[in-house]
Amino acid sequence: MNKILNLIGAIILTGAFFCCGEGDQEAPGRIKDLVFFTDPSALIYDNGFELGVEQFPAKTYSLAWTATGDNGDQGEASLYDLRWISLAEIEENGLSLDELCHQENSYLHYVFKEPFPKSAGSAEIFSLMDLSLSRAEHYYFCLWAIDEIGQRSLPAMAQAEIPFLGVNLSAGETIGLGEKVSGIGDFSLDGFRDIAVSSKNQGRVFIYFGRNYSELFTEQALFGDTVKVVNELSPDLVIEGSAGEEFGTDFGYLGDLDTNGKMDLGISAPGSDSGAGRVYLFEGSSVEVIDADSAWAIIEGENSGDRLGAKLAGCGDLNQDGYSDFAVLAEEAGKVYIVLGGDSSSPLGAIPANDGIDNVASVLIQGNSSWGFGSGLDCGEDLNGDGAPDILIGAENKANSSGDETGAVYLFLGGEAGTINFNGINSRNLAVSVDLSSGDSADLVIYGVDVGERFGADLAMLGDVIARSMADLSRDFAVGAPGSGNGRVYIFYGGHSGNLGLDQLTPPESGSGDSADLIIEGGAGEVIGEMVSGKADLNQDGHRDLGFSVGETGIRVYYLVPGEELEDLKILDFDFSHSISSFSLILDFDQDARADILAGMSGSGQSYLLK
Repeated sequence: MNKILNLIGAIILTGAFFCCGEGDQEAPGRIKDLVFFTDPSALIYDNGFELGVEQFPAKTYSLAWTATGDNGDQGEASLYDLRWISLAEIEENGLSLDELCHQENSYLHYVFKEPFPKSAGSAEIFSLMDLSLSRAEHYYFCLWAIDEIGQRSLPAMAQAEIPFLGVNLSAGETIGLGEKVSGIGDFSLDGFRDIAVSSKNQGRVFIYFGRNYSELFTEQALFGDTVKVVNELSPDLVIEGSAGEEFGTDFGYLGDLDTNGKMDLGISAPGSDSGAGRVYLFEGSSVEVIDADSAWAIIEGENSGDRLGAKLAGCGDLNQDGYSDFAVLAEEAGKVYIVLGGDSSSPLGAIPANDGIDNVASVLIQGNSSWGFGSGLDCGEDLNGDGAPDILIGAENKANSSGDETGAVYLFLGGEAGTINFNGINSRNLAVSVDLSSGDSADLVIYGVDVGERFGADLAMLGDVIARSMADLSRDFAVGAPGSGNGRVYIFYGGHSGNLGLDQLTPPESGSGDSADLIIEGGAGEVIGEMVSGKADLNQDGHRDLGFSVGETGIRVYYLVPGEELEDLKILDFDFSHSISSFSLILDFDQDARADILAGMSGSGQSYLLK
């Protein structure tokens, strides 16, 4: 509306020129240096804008150009007309790129907040971040200058893919920062989802509270103008432990273990007590600093060298009693313990404040450390569709029945349908013990395909990839196998949707990676699948997506759509300059309705929120 009023005003004003003078004879000059940029430091001006080498990750997505003037009476244009269109819309409507920037093209979207033109030769900077543009989608931008009587310049055009923006997660001291990165739910109890980054070298976990999208940005001076760029975030809360204990090796959002309305966070210290290990439990808070000793529960490992807490995973409600539960790995002992939540009024009673894991956990799943038992650990999603969450445990060096070390993944069903009747457990003190190394069985064991492929090196429950009906509760999972060739990632659909037929599972059963519903192979020179993550819908299409590591420095994301051929799926590649120690696809941090990505590089002390 402002643009229309300004143009009407300019036309009225021009009437005076035609009445009383020569008036404007020429249209504005064409903008010749329209540049799309993501890194302000790479923008170069030398009689026009040019773009140097941009650094990853992106800090902005904006346009720059030099004001041309209108070659007439006033020496400057009166208005800009900026419009945009996505490549998807171009293809859908069969539009020609040669005629795309035509003012009569009704498919172009208008921008109504362009800057007012400056004098000829001045820098013009315009942020695109307030437009409704989708990340990782390709767009074209058309720009005209308009003079005081409505004459247009020839159009300038730029095209680009909208990047994910990289918010730097700072913490003052950078040593080891990024050992683990993850979403932790609403720990601060303010209605926003929070994120955390750890440094076991410092013995600290840094928590960043979620916030509104607009709070992530600031204005930066650039060539006499300003550009909108992402802020660096400082931690809102720090949990202080001991570097000697390796505090912060792993941490996880555990749900509400005692139903007091506050979300619980587990943080591990596998190096404590001569390597026996510890797990610290903290309830949601918004104070600035918390000491590890103030945890509401501290759980000790059984034996020296067990390394309790090498991995943690929130499991949802395995025994369907209304309390959240969690799993914890004692890496060197080859054991996974299941701790069931409760309070003083529940049949199990409250989780003891300070005790050994053998008195706190209700279930022990014994594997063998030589198998790499626990190389992958995840739970909390319902894979067979019976309404109870399930447990997945990887064993990357486990041999199959032929003695070939392909690796394996073990599935244990929650609820009462599996070999462990979680609903029937009524005590702690390791009430149930399953010894896989002595012949006991999981509900399902899936073996890898090739010798040495390390099937189960990591794994992730993905959530709902298929976009099922509300009546179908089953969810999907992925398994990394980085040890063979260029690596693989296997995707298995849950319930009746997948080749495993998990809705008809009759424990105990066995299967193979060959039965995966989708197998992604690494490309030449790559090694994929050392790390795997899911449970987030990055492009808001209703299908949960998949992320996995590529070599030491890369992350690849697949926008999964069942039924589509692999080569037709949208793929995003993020390549960092340092080795990635941890990454995670997370739910919306800033209430912009989009999922995000966390990446940590402990070797360089860097962590980023990609959004």
